[in-house]
Amino acid sequence: MTEDTKVGLTQFQKDVDDAKLLLHYAYSSGWVKGPGKKIEDEIIKTIEMAFDVAQNDTATAEQRSEFEIAYRDLSNKLSPVNAETLRVTSEESSKRTVLTPFKGVSRAGRWSRMLMLYTFVFASAILFNEYLNITIGQFTPPDDEPFALLNILNWHIALSVMVPFLYGGLGACVFLLRSCHLFIHKRTFDERRISEYLNRILLGLVSGGVITLFVNEVAGDGDDVIQLSAAALGFLTGYNNEFLFQTLERIAQALFPKIGVNSIRKEQEPPPAENAQATEFVKDLLVRHEKATDQASKDLIAEILKKAKDSL
Repeated sequence: MTEDTKVGLTQFQKDVDDAKLLLHYAYSSGWVKGPGKKIEDEIIKTIEMAFDVAQNDTATAEQRSEFEIAYRDLSNKLSPVNAETLRVTSEESSKRTVLTPFKGVSRAGRWSRMLMLYTFVFASAILFNEYLNITIGQFTPPDDEPFALLNILNWHIALSVMVPFLYGGLGACVFLLRSCHLFIHKRTFDERRISEYLNRILLGLVSGGVITLFVNEVAGDGDDVIQLSAAALGFLTGYNNEFLFQTLERIAQALFPKIGVNSIRKEQEPPPAENAQATEFVKDLLVRHEKATDQASKDLIAEILKKAKDSL
């Protein structure tokens, strides 16, 4: 057996394992016998036969081709669930303990717990700022530490500036937690999108602070206007990043002129000197043709006009 054949057979075995995983999910989730969720018997038989020949390394080209068709049809029926999302959302067999809270948790579950940790950090910073806000009014510094109140004020000022940003990050985490648990429940969590989720948290942080530069109220039903605090705006913008981008688009359209390709008039180039002289010459011939009294002169001028028209 050549090296290329071994690689091809290894890939075939991996595909068969993925197909078996999908088929097991279809059995356990009611796809095989559920109403409106019918998987043809031919697909099941082809995958089961492919599994047997893959174990014995006896797969022929025809059997591989039949399996690939069956695997494709099964994947289309179960989409967006696939073998990778099933592995990412599958709980591991090892047990969790107090010292190993992530042990035995699926990779999607670990990301969910990281989101919980981010949410806890943002919420803790916000609560700490509220605690400082209450403490400042009741705090009396001891005689031996006259600068204690100043230190608390510095912390409070720094956190107060960051509050809209923190609320933006909190809103983004709340949105992602809601979506993440839904994806895990439906077995559609895609690990490749984690970088997108992290980017959304960063956008939530930035959006929460930036939105307060442009908006301090939101239009309600009819002519009603809802006044919102900077913290509330930050949370809403973090939860829905599109709110900031739509606001920026409206402001840009209102402040800057709408300039498009069709609205820019190109300056007309002046006609060349030769064209201007030719035009004057033709006009002079027309005048002479009208003023000519004998037919011979008119015929001659008409002939010249014809030749001038052909040359232009």
